[in-house]
Amino acid sequence: MTTSARKRTTDFKLNTWNVRTLSGSGTLTALIRELKHYRVNITAIQETKLKGKEEYSKEGFYVFLSN
Repeated sequence: MTTSARKRTTDFKLNTWNVRTLSGSGTLTALIRELKHYRVNITAIQETKLKGKEEYSKEGFYVFLSN
């Protein structure tokens, strides 16, 4: 197999997390710190109890809400 014909693969980490709430002060920052620590690429979070906007972004992380 030639170099140009090699198939590239990319590893990523996918997880799920029941956070119970992200409505308190600093909780989204704490969540992002943990995701960085574990080098998580995609996570599904439950029970955020966030109200208002359907999308949040912080420090290069994006949160999309689905109610």
